[in-house]
Amino acid sequence: MAPTVKKLRKGSTHVLPRDKAGAPRRQYLVTTVTKKEKEAILTYCDRHNQSVSAFLADLALKEAQRSKAKREDEEVTVTLKLSARDIDKMRIFARLEEKSIETLLRELLEPSFRRRQTATTLEMHSLRCWLSDDEHRTIKAYLAKHRLSARSYLALLALKAIDEQ
Repeated sequence: MAPTVKKLRKGSTHVLPRDKAGAPRRQYLVTTVTKKEKEAILTYCDRHNQSVSAFLADLALKEAQRSKAKREDEEVTVTLKLSARDIDKMRIFARLEEKSIETLLRELLEPSFRRRQTATTLEMHSLRCWLSDDEHRTIKAYLAKHRLSARSYLALLALKAIDEQ
C-alpha cells in the first residue's frame, strides 16, 4: 500500500507522513523560535520532504533515547575582553583556590545553569510537534530530568541539526 502524502504548507512540496506511533498523536510540545530560525527550519523541512512536527518530534525522541547512554563533555573556547586589573583579580582568585582559571570560571557558571530560566524580549513564533502519549511521556521525563524547557530545547535541537547539515 502506498503511503499517503500530506501537504506541508501552502506552496510547499508533498511530504511522507511519520512512522506510525501505535497510538493516536493527541499530545504536543511547543517550541518558540525567532522569525529567522523559523524560516531556516521550514526551509530545512521542505528540502528534506519532512513536516515540521515530524522533524521536531524525531529530534526530541532521538535525544531522549540517546540520553540513556552517557554523553561526552564538549569543550568550548570563549574569548573574554577584560581589563588588565580584572584579569589579575581572576588570576588571584584562581591561585588562592589552587585552580586553573578555566576551572574557576566553570565552577562559577554551573550554578547559574542549574537555576536559570530561559526568557527573551525577542518576538517569538511557535512551532509544534504532535506526539503519542508514550512519546510525550518519554520526552517530558527527559526534559524534567535535565531541567530543560521544551520551548527552548526543541529549538536548540532543531538549529543544531540544521547546522550539522
